[in-house]
Amino acid sequence: MEDSLPSLTTAVVTLLGMIYVTFRIDWQLGLVALAVSPFLFLSAWAHGRRLRARWREIYKLDSFALSVVQEALAAIRVVQAFDREIREGERFVRRSGESVRTRISVTFIEGGFALLVGLTTAAGTAAVLFVGVRNVQAGALTLGDLLLVMGYLAQLYAILNQLSKSNTALQSSLAR
Repeated sequence: MEDSLPSLTTAVVTLLGMIYVTFRIDWQLGLVALAVSPFLFLSAWAHGRRLRARWREIYKLDSFALSVVQEALAAIRVVQAFDREIREGERFVRRSGESVRTRISVTFIEGGFALLVGLTTAAGTAAVLFVGVRNVQAGALTLGDLLLVMGYLAQLYAILNQLSKSNTALQSSLAR
């Protein structure tokens, strides 16, 4: 969490600067580029809620698994006297297995969100390129300005991707 806050702040400031420059070059392209933002923010919010709930479940399952170990160690003489080592080991494996399965589901959720962000930014890039090429053909925009906007757009979407990764780290921290 401590590492993601400065990078999050830097990303937001850079994002605002790039939005400003893009709007100064061509406001229509700026609007098209930002058209994907509401969808990204809504999906980040929805995935954030799912991730936070899953991380809470993971922390709870980890706690259960560690409590099995603590109970067995606290009563080690009783466990040994009644020959319960295998049963206690199986209890721990069962509890930690649940945690591993939940961690795998979190990885799939994070991967799905990353894929969604990638597809959304690709669609935004295609839309900006389409509108930009039409503006160049109409003489309303120079090819150099379009290339400049496309360069800024690539950086802008990279920052949005970084913010989405920060969101996943943030959800893990908030779940504790």
